[in-house]
Amino acid sequence: MNSKVKNKSFVLSFVLAILLALSLLLNFSGAWFTDSATSEGGGTTITFGTVKLGSDTIDVNVPNPLLPSQSITFNQIEYVGNVNAYYQIFFDVAEYNGANPTLDDLKATLKANTVQYGLFTVDTDAGKIVTPNAVDISQAVGNNYQTISCKFSVTIQVIQQANIPGVANPNNPTQAEYAQIFANYYSDTGN
Repeated sequence: MNSKVKNKSFVLSFVLAILLALSLLLNFSGAWFTDSATSEGGGTTITFGTVKLGSDTIDVNVPNPLLPSQSITFNQIEYVGNVNAYYQIFFDVAEYNGANPTLDDLKATLKANTVQYGLFTVDTDAGKIVTPNAVDISQAVGNNYQTISCKFSVTIQVIQQANIPGVANPNNPTQAEYAQIFANYYSDTGN
């Protein structure tokens, strides 16, 4: 019985030794049936495009108190990106002390009367200066807003033009398409 066990052990050891020798031999000789190629010079430089405004802040100039026929004005913002981009300018209010009309009424009035859209085309608008149109909020809101105060802000948002779906004429979107572009982007990104 001992010799049978020794024979089996010997055969098993011999088979394992051959498998080990083959695996080492194959590893030392390289992989079979492969090939590779690498770009010359270690690769190609890629420069990514930018969508960028020349300033992170917008100065808001408001007469105090704001009276009919007076306007809120803003400093100029330069577009310094190097790809075509859509822009949206909108206004918002907060810290509102009025009861009638409500803050939501004032926000809706501002959005309906002041939102602005446009397109920066790098070929023709490089370094273009954008100034939000002066806003005559006093004419838009009427007498119900007398003695009311609020915090007023302006925001410019810029989104690259490329790869925006659903725009029939990307170089001349309708107001509805502009609104949809920004609504889709900000709902998709959660911003």
